[in-house]
Amino acid sequence: SLPAVIIDIGTAATVTAVNGRGAYIGGCILPGPDTAMQGLKDRTALLPAIDYGTPARVVGKDTVGAMLSGIMYGSAGALDGILDRFTEEMGEDRAPVILATGGMGRIITPLCRHEILIDDNLLLRGLGLIWRENQ
Repeated sequence: SLPAVIIDIGTAATVTAVNGRGAYIGGCILPGPDTAMQGLKDRTALLPAIDYGTPARVVGKDTVGAMLSGIMYGSAGALDGILDRFTEEMGEDRAPVILATGGMGRIITPLCRHEILIDDNLLLRGLGLIWRENQ
C-alpha cells in the first residue's frame, strides 16, 4: 500500500520514502543500535558492552540499565522523530504505511510510538518482484 516508509534497522538504520505513485523520493541514514553501542563501549573508559533487550524502564537504575534504555529508547525516539518529519514532508493525502525489516527491527519498533509493520522478508519479496518484472 502506498505511500510507504521503509525502515531497515541493522548496523545502520535507513529510512526510505515512497510516494503514492510508487516513486522513490528519498531517505536518510543514521547509526543503528549496534553502532551506537560500539561507540559507547569503544570511546568511553568505563562503559561495558551489554546485551540487547527491552529495558524494564526508561529511567535506568544502574549503568547497564541506563545504557540499555539510552540505546533502545534513543533509537526508537530517533525513528519516531524522523517518521513525524517524513510524514509532514511527504505531503500525501493519507499517512504512509510504515514497514520495518532488518536484524533489529523486531526489537526496536515495539518501543516506537508509530504503528510499524514488521516484514522480515521485505528484501526477498522485493527482489522477487524485480525478477518477475524482468522475465
